[in-house]
Amino acid sequence: IAEENESFEAEVTETHEVLPQADGVLAVQDSKPKGPGFRLMSLLCLVGGLEGADAVLLPCSLIALQTDLGLTLNHLAVMGMIQGLAGNFAAPVWGIFADRGVMRRKSIVVIGSVIQGLITMIL
Repeated sequence: IAEENESFEAEVTETHEVLPQADGVLAVQDSKPKGPGFRLMSLLCLVGGLEGADAVLLPCSLIALQTDLGLTLNHLAVMGMIQGLAGNFAAPVWGIFADRGVMRRKSIVVIGSVIQGLITMIL
């Protein structure tokens, strides 16, 4: 048994980092942690760009909304507040979906960005 244990430890230390614990148990950790893939990073950059476009859409069109639709500053402020509140109320819902495993995290990012993109195009 001792020989098997030593050969296992030698095998594990070649590909993994062995971390001794206080109780004498060895914890094994990958020595080369994987980063996010190119597709995921590209998708996250696109979502970030869409978020930035949505955040500047309303302030950039305030003058046009005032003159074309006859809205007052109070109406425009309420629109901005509703946009912010909708985002603040939606964030915990998406977080609960992700934490409880209702949906995969990638699906949440894709669905959220598609919904936000559609709403941005409608505005």
